[in-house]
Amino acid sequence: WVQYALTDLLTSASKPGSLADAAAAASPTPILMIAAGNVTDESNAARHVEAAAGGNVSVWVVPGADHIGGLTVLPGEWEDTVITFLDSAIDG
Repeated sequence: WVQYALTDLLTSASKPGSLADAAAAASPTPILMIAAGNVTDESNAARHVEAAAGGNVSVWVVPGADHIGGLTVLPGEWEDTVITFLDSAIDG
């Protein structure tokens, strides 16, 4: 909050929108969110964005992963998930 309040005082930049609003506005563009299984807030936030976006967001929660640790924890599954998502998104 302090960061945004200070930015409002020092610049003419507008307040950024929420990730959920941005994901909804991106529809029908598909979005893959990868969340850390060991970080409850991450999966909760991802599910919130998924629910708000109206169907264009897919969430994969990586079991046993810390923040940005999905590729390290499950490299094969990470690759399969991302490649499958991208193939589907490109083929539409």
